[in-house]
Amino acid sequence: MGQQTWNNVLGYLRRNLGSNLNLLEMSDDEIIEGIKDDVLPYFSQYVPCKKFIPIYPYHRVSHTPGYNQWRYVIPVQEGERIIDVFDAYFSSGTAGWDDPYAGTKYEGGGQHAGESLAAGGSFGFGGGSADERFVGEGLIDTAIANAYGDISRYMMARNTWQFFPPNIIEFDKELGAGVVVYNTDHTDLKTIPADYYDTTLKKLILGNVQKWVAALRSKYESLNTPFGEVRLNYSKLEQDGQTNIDAAQALLDASPLDHFLYVEV
Repeated sequence: MGQQTWNNVLGYLRRNLGSNLNLLEMSDDEIIEGIKDDVLPYFSQYVPCKKFIPIYPYHRVSHTPGYNQWRYVIPVQEGERIIDVFDAYFSSGTAGWDDPYAGTKYEGGGQHAGESLAAGGSFGFGGGSADERFVGEGLIDTAIANAYGDISRYMMARNTWQFFPPNIIEFDKELGAGVVVYNTDHTDLKTIPADYYDTTLKKLILGNVQKWVAALRSKYESLNTPFGEVRLNYSKLEQDGQTNIDAAQALLDASPLDHFLYVEV
């Protein structure tokens, strides 16, 4: 079974490097350490591990002259690297989530918003009793209310954000509460999408291990043994490694982008 484990990766390497007959110059622990230090961080630049973390007003950092005053620490675990921030969902100030009806009778989903259209309820634009209203008036009120909400959102000042490595996010306005969606390095093989694991990551790992082993063997062109001279042929291994890395890189370059440009009208 194709399980995403270190044993699965090591078995794949042994089969492709013929290590059952040819001893490798690297132990299993050294190979895993190299993958964690070099391969996974590089792979994560293209296919990151996406995480969510809440952020609150008490995460605000002390104001430094020359910087925006609404700067907050993203409270990730110690040692966890933020590659970039994918998105942020937040409310402004202490009044709760942004409400386009703030300051009106519809603020906070007032009584009109909850009335039943079947009972003749409206959003307050039509007025009059249920007997005086015509069929469909509630739907018209709803359409008017939705249009009003769109206009309100369009005219409101937007609270945008910007990420500053290693762990600071800056807002234009005061933060009430929110959730930060951030990209980070994979540290566990199980967090990697299965299609990328089988088609891209394993090929990238193989190529790097081939180059690591070739670098170790490059110290000697050949070895003298009781059975004669044994040529190590490390250059062929190095070339094969680069070929596998290039093939994996082509797949990474073709991976979908995180964001597409869109215009809200």
